[in-house]
Amino acid sequence: MQLQFSNQGRRFGEKLTFWTQRKRFFGDVGVCARLVVMVKKAIFTGMSIFSRNWLWGILAACVPLGALAQQSLEARPSSLEARERPSSPGARGQPSSPLERTVTLYAAAIPLGRALDSIAARGRFQFSYNSSILKEDSVVRVDLRGQTVRAAVNMLLGNGYSYTEQGSYVIILRGPPVSDPAASPPVAADKAYELSGYVRDKNTTQPVANATVYVKEQLLSVLTDDQGHFRLRLRVRSPYPVLTVSKEWYADTDVIVHAGYDQVLQVALTPVMGAVLDPVYISSPVERTWLGRRMLSARQRIQSLNLSHFFTSGATQVSLVPWVGTHGRLSGQVTNTYSLNLIGGYSAGVRDVEVGGVFNIDKKDVHKVQLAGVLNLVGGNVHGFQCAGVMNFVLGSVQGLQLSVYSNTCKATLRGVQLSAFVNRARYLAGVQIGLVNFADTSTGVSIGLLSFVKHGDAHQVALSVSPVTGLTAEYHMGNQKLNSIFLLSYNPWSAQHPLFYGYGMGKAFRLGKRWGLYAEVTEQEALGKQLTATGTKNNLAFLGTVEKLEPLLTYRMGKTVTFFAGPTLGIFTLQPKKQDGAHRLQVPDTSFYSSFGGGQSNVWYGLTAGISIL
Repeated sequence: MQLQFSNQGRRFGEKLTFWTQRKRFFGDVGVCARLVVMVKKAIFTGMSIFSRNWLWGILAACVPLGALAQQSLEARPSSLEARERPSSPGARGQPSSPLERTVTLYAAAIPLGRALDSIAARGRFQFSYNSSILKEDSVVRVDLRGQTVRAAVNMLLGNGYSYTEQGSYVIILRGPPVSDPAASPPVAADKAYELSGYVRDKNTTQPVANATVYVKEQLLSVLTDDQGHFRLRLRVRSPYPVLTVSKEWYADTDVIVHAGYDQVLQVALTPVMGAVLDPVYISSPVERTWLGRRMLSARQRIQSLNLSHFFTSGATQVSLVPWVGTHGRLSGQVTNTYSLNLIGGYSAGVRDVEVGGVFNIDKKDVHKVQLAGVLNLVGGNVHGFQCAGVMNFVLGSVQGLQLSVYSNTCKATLRGVQLSAFVNRARYLAGVQIGLVNFADTSTGVSIGLLSFVKHGDAHQVALSVSPVTGLTAEYHMGNQKLNSIFLLSYNPWSAQHPLFYGYGMGKAFRLGKRWGLYAEVTEQEALGKQLTATGTKNNLAFLGTVEKLEPLLTYRMGKTVTFFAGPTLGIFTLQPKKQDGAHRLQVPDTSFYSSFGGGQSNVWYGLTAGISIL
């Protein structure tokens, strides 16, 4: 940030004066040294006569030397020289008020800005002013001998300026002195006044368009037009509000103004020059998303770009739409404790609760509770409960619960639960996904759904097996070792019905050693095949029932890609309701454990399964 203070640097002249004084001093000391030799001879000669008073003789000889050295320091003042060293603030005889401190300064012809710097250095304070109200390059003559700072500045600037103190700063303002009641009557609280003016490039004097002009304490802002013009209407909340102007590739500039009076300002922005690098996006990623570009206006995105460094906190926000609310166009820079958005809201973040009738958009983090009728869009992290009627979209991490009807998206780490009727997405899954389709780039968590895709998971494999009921089975596993989805397709060529099975299941792997492990899966398959009747087999295809299987399989991994497995199978066969027993019954082999229940509609059997899986 570029604060336009008058005393920044500019010590070169004073340092030059310091070393010039020291040079003259050491030159005179050389003369004094020769005098010392002469006086020493006289002293030792006199000691033989005045042996009892030799000490007094030495002291008497040193007095002229001290006076000579002091005379050398005070001889021939330079063009900028302090003849009286000011005492520190609070010292005896020096008042604590910067305007009432006394300074001594002589300068034949120096710029006004440098003169103010020298006065501030001797008074142990700093000047603050808008450079547009002073001609810092104008040459002035200074001859101050023990005068107060107030008198010194009045002599340099003349009438038309006022001064106020804030801590160790003396603020120079254009206008009548505040101490004069007749010239500056008291301003009523909440009185409206207007600030207007132009913002220009300090180097080229060209107008600066789309610069953000704002007052932080009142959360009011406006963008400059193509001519660099702005107009901002304020209320009196403090006697000296600070008007800040921000623009990308320019240094921020603060202007201190009088409250309660219409004013026209000229603000010069200093360009920030730097090396040309690859493009760097300094705005919030929310504005760069497809949803952000369509739900936020171009002016709001420009504001966010200009004010990427400025954020503040607020208690409560109530808004109709992102640009109409209690925080106005600066709503995207405020983190709220509570936020109520009738249609939609736009803020920097939420600490406790945010409710949106249609949507909520937050640039940074959201904590505790966020509810929206359609959409929640968060540029930072979510810690807590997030619920939307259609979609939750988080560009950071999620630690908590995401609940929506259509989709949940976490672009970083999910350490919680994503629950939706359709789609869940996470970059790094360390929690649980429950939905029709689940996506994860990397997963150490659990995905429960019809389809679960893990880009860098190690459970993508194809398994081939054989069992007495389903015959030859091909399985496709997706997910990770904690829990994966299984798609099955089976055909039994050894049965007279030639049944065809298709189905879905879930499995989980347990590691028992470096190569040995246990894999448990639960599957359900629908059976289609030929009908069996008393007269024989009919060739027409019929639905033969449903087969559910539980298979705990012992696995042995050979190499990196091949795994052998074998284990018992516990199956349940269920007939289709309202179908005749017999013609629509799947032929199940007799076993000692064979039994039926449910009126003969369901049967239980056991068997063995063995096979090979390939990663």
